[in-house]
Amino acid sequence: MKTPETCQLLFGPYSPPLIPKSGLLRCEMRGLLRIGAYSQAPIPWPMRHGKHSIILCGDLVRAVKTESVEAVSYHWNVSRGLVQVWRKTLGVSEFNAGTKRLRAEVEKLRRPFRHSRHIERWNHPEAKLPLLHPTNRAVPPLPLSSKPSLRARAATPTQI
Repeated sequence: MKTPETCQLLFGPYSPPLIPKSGLLRCEMRGLLRIGAYSQAPIPWPMRHGKHSIILCGDLVRAVKTESVEAVSYHWNVSRGLVQVWRKTLGVSEFNAGTKRLRAEVEKLRRPFRHSRHIERWNHPEAKLPLLHPTNRAVPPLPLSSKPSLRARAATPTQI
């Protein structure tokens, strides 16, 4: 669910690392790597030479530790699965500050919709029928000995 609300970076800004003259960066997952190019993402990031995988270093490490999976996935143009692998490598819990805040924001957006659906259901004419609860049934319950099977009961129309 990639919408502007779910992809906000809450603890940014994030900038790519400075490239040393040697052209090597230390990746938190793979160690020392040679830089090949930059990614074509909203936040351009150095990529590994030959493999074209993003190097987990610098502000990206900070983002993975603090932001939601959706936000990191969107801004670095990687899959959610890769972000989960990065989080596992860095020892980040499932619910970090960014994830908690994202869930709260999404819940605020959903709440009016859920409430309106509830009101529509309540105002529906069939919602006014008596509830089929054992204490307020329209039809008295059958004695235990003469209860029909569930299939037979489902086949007969119910009286309300």
